Formats: sequence, C-alpha cells, structure tokens
Amino acid sequence: MRTVKKTFVHIMAGLFLLSLLNLTACTKYAKDDDLKQLSEQKAAAEGAERELEVKRAEQRQLEQELAAKRAELQEVAKTRDEVLKNAGQ
Repeated sequence: MRTVKKTFVHIMAGLFLLSLLNLTACTKYAKDDDLKQLSEQKAAAEGAERELEVKRAEQRQLEQELAAKRAELQEVAKTRDEVLKNAGQ
C-alpha cells in the first residue's frame, strides 16, 4: 500500500513539474509582437548608423576646414612678421 501511494505521489509530482515546464517552454516560432519589436529595433539601429555616418562625414569636413584655417593663420602670421620686420628697418 505504501509503495502504491509513494508511486502515485511521484507520478503526480512529475506531472506537476511537466506542466510547469510546458507553461514556461520556449517555442521555435516568434510571436508577431516580438517580430514587430525586432523590426522596430532594427530600423532604429539602421537609422542610428546612418546618422553616425553623417556625423562622421561632418566631422571630417570640419577637420579639413580647421586645417585650412590653421594654414591660413600661419600664412597671415608669417606675412605679419615680415611686415613688422620691414617696418622696423
């Protein structure tokens, strides 16, 4: 009698655990909401990458402009020094 009762309890416990696993089991198919959220995140990531590339191009352009302004500043400083040198003579 005890063995039958013990076996019954083990079977019931096993069925309970299987039912819990079934409730939390993953499926190999994604839900529509998950797919929608994934596509939104992908679109946001692609938009951020495009914006990043635009900002990098802007940065390159500004660095080129800065280099040109620095070169111009050196030329002006050189001209100023020559003018001051000639004015002092």
